[in-house]
Amino acid sequence: MMEQCKNPLKPGCPNKDIAVYLQITQEKLSICQQCWTILSETTEDWDKETLKD
Repeated sequence: MMEQCKNPLKPGCPNKDIAVYLQITQEKLSICQQCWTILSETTEDWDKETLKD
């Protein structure tokens, strides 16, 4: 079984082509290539409220 993207800014992303893993506190988030491209180009800050969902 392949991992699914766990982008906290795009819940439910169905992609499974994992590009990177982000360590947020004790949680490791798998991020797909498409989401990583978008995240890497944004200047938006993540805070605890953003990642809460």
